[in-house]
Amino acid sequence: MEIEREERNGSGYQEKQEFITGIYYEYERLMFATARRYIDDRTEQEDVVQESLKKLIEKQERLAGPAQAAQAGDRSGEQIKENPEEM
Repeated sequence: MEIEREERNGSGYQEKQEFITGIYYEYERLMFATARRYIDDRTEQEDVVQESLKKLIEKQERLAGPAQAAQAGDRSGEQIKENPEEM
């Protein structure tokens, strides 16, 4: 997935980055705990978590919904918690 140079410099890119960063920090322990249940090697666990984050980035607009354009960060995370069955 490529991001245009203009988008990287714009506020839209920063909002998307903050959204994914917020998800990572909120769910980091859970993601690694889940990976540890299936994989013993720490490096492979990190790879699995990273690949999962890439998938989340691809689905970011669906996860955040239209509210992300107006508000990034904490409000976006609330939608994920409210509707986990839709993922």
